[in-house]
Amino acid sequence: MNLRYYFEAAVGRAPQALALVDGYVCWTYGDLAYEVRCVAAGLQAEGLQSGDRVMVLLRNCRENVVIFWVCQLLGLVYVPVSYRFALNDISYCIQDTAPQALFFDSASEATMQVLAQQNALPERVYTVGIRANAPFKSFALLRMAFGHPYAQLHDNCDDTIALIFYSSAACGAPKGIPRSHLNEVSATMAHIIQNHYSLGESTLALSAFYHTMGLRMLLAMTFLNGKLVLAPDDSVETYLALLAKERISCLYAFPSVYHDLLTKVHLYDVRTVKKITYAGDTMSTELTQQCLAQFTLDVFVNHFGSSEIYTYTSCPWVAHKPCCVGRAGINSQLRLVAPTHSATTQPHEEVPLGEVGELIVELSSPEAFKGYWNRPDLTARAIRQGWYFTGNLVRVDAEGDLWIVGRVDDIIISAGEKVYPCGVEAVLRSHPKVKDVVVMGVADARVGKLLVAFVVPTDPSLTIEGLAQFCAASPALADFKRPAKFVLLDHLPRQGCKVLQSELVTLVS
Repeated sequence: MNLRYYFEAAVGRAPQALALVDGYVCWTYGDLAYEVRCVAAGLQAEGLQSGDRVMVLLRNCRENVVIFWVCQLLGLVYVPVSYRFALNDISYCIQDTAPQALFFDSASEATMQVLAQQNALPERVYTVGIRANAPFKSFALLRMAFGHPYAQLHDNCDDTIALIFYSSAACGAPKGIPRSHLNEVSATMAHIIQNHYSLGESTLALSAFYHTMGLRMLLAMTFLNGKLVLAPDDSVETYLALLAKERISCLYAFPSVYHDLLTKVHLYDVRTVKKITYAGDTMSTELTQQCLAQFTLDVFVNHFGSSEIYTYTSCPWVAHKPCCVGRAGINSQLRLVAPTHSATTQPHEEVPLGEVGELIVELSSPEAFKGYWNRPDLTARAIRQGWYFTGNLVRVDAEGDLWIVGRVDDIIISAGEKVYPCGVEAVLRSHPKVKDVVVMGVADARVGKLLVAFVVPTDPSLTIEGLAQFCAASPALADFKRPAKFVLLDHLPRQGCKVLQSELVTLVS
């Protein structure tokens, strides 16, 4: 159960199969293996050893793919960090993992210059796609070490750490999430099975590799000798052109990405897209129906999970039950326990059937992490008696399917009444002129928390008065669940799938 084995198996099985498309560069699996071995020799010549951590602040590019596989060949730990993180967060991640090497591109160049002046960077820092000036070196020079032999490949075992994700915390510094080779192999196999992938699939990388969704597709395509296509930018036109040109067969993305694709999908031939999966947020019933109408689908899946435990649930019947998250994944065992803000609930405190509870997942799952990097406090709060407390509030319907209600930390108590934002957001998403929405509780002297809806319209004619009337007419919203205030925005500030609520609070404070 190590990633190096699956990479080498793919290369041996079909070396001439197309592995990677990055602009005008097309690599077969044989080409990719050659590039990986060249850079592996270069990093070994630079003194990196098994167990060293390698941080990447890169967009999705072929060099990023090469670095990932070099890490798996040499027993290094791949640490992808969002180039969208603030300076302080990036500095924290560097201090937290103490990487022996760091790679960055133009998106992080200004940040690297500041950190270099602060002497806050590791000894080995490499530029990708931009000119290297002291104290930085060039990634291209590593590749030139192909004439040097590299040492015996490291034989990773199941529990060896393969990578460390960094996830934005609700408050404070990002949290490191170590993932072992067993975790990543098991999660990828589960993803392949639950999404009905086959040998030779092809996908467009719609999520960054610092996000579990992006890396999952990189791995799934490799395991299946599939084709991974990288986009030079994140415009809708670029995505759709590549879907048509490269005859993409499967997609995995946030609902917001599908929303954007559907605005112009009718202009392109995307009939080869037969399998789509979404995760990271709720997809409205309307958007679900639009996906069914615009794509010719054989598979349509809602995936529910996290970086800590990749799969909680999978719902392959989302076409018939929009918004449903389905049932436990093939590696998961679940329970619903009494929700509380304090970390006191124990795994045996299950809620009666039909009641809302916090979802917990047994850690015996091979997809499950063992705890946070250097954060025993967070680990103790999230892990109790062999179960991971996800913080997600869900309910079970009469057929045994799960539905997300909200998060433990998101429960809003307004004038003594409990409100789950997820339910209010679902109603607002059903409005034909609403593209995106988040509902928050904002401090209020009289009612404790005031319900505020931040809405991104699809149509400039949408008004606050119209939204208020829409909510008042909804049979799903009691009067205390209706937002007291609406704020119209061009976009919601996000990092990955997470809305940066702290930035929104300033708009109403």
